[in-house]
Amino acid sequence: SSTAILDRVLPKVVPGSIILMHTGAGAKGTPTALPTMISKLKAKGYSFVTISELLRSTVPTGTTYTVKAGDTLYSIARKYNVSVSALASANNITNWSLLNVGQVLKIPTTTYTVKAGDTLYSIATRYGVTVTALMQANGITNPNLLLVGQVLKIPK
Repeated sequence: SSTAILDRVLPKVVPGSIILMHTGAGAKGTPTALPTMISKLKAKGYSFVTISELLRSTVPTGTTYTVKAGDTLYSIARKYNVSVSALASANNITNWSLLNVGQVLKIPTTTYTVKAGDTLYSIATRYGVTVTALMQANGITNPNLLLVGQVLKIPK
C-alpha cells in the first residue's frame, strides 16, 4: 500500500540515497505514494537529480600537475593529498620511480555536493577519508560550517 511504502522508505533516507521505485504489476501503491514522498523529502531539504547528474557529482575533475626537477610520485601525491597508487593509476604509470621533467600528470580528485543533513564526518566516512584530509583539501577552517550546495574536493 501507499502507506506501507512511505513507512518503509522515508525513515531510511539519508543524504546520497538512491530510491528506486517500480510502478508496474505488484507495486500498486507506488504511484499513490510518490507525490507524498517527494513533497516530504523536499520539505527536509532533499533534492532530486537524474542518474547522469548523480554520476557527474562523483567523477574525476581536471586538475593537472607538471613534473619539476626533484619531484617524486610520493611528493606529488602528498602535495595533492592523494595516494601514490591512485596517482599512478590515473596516469598509467607502472614504474613509480620513473617521472620526466615536464610530464603532465592528472591529479585524481572527486567532488561531492553538500546536501541537507551532511556533516564533514559523514562525508569523510562515506569516502573513506579523514575529516582532517577533507578540511585540508578544501581549505576549511571551521568543520561545523558547511553549506548546502557547496562542492567539496574528496581526496583519494
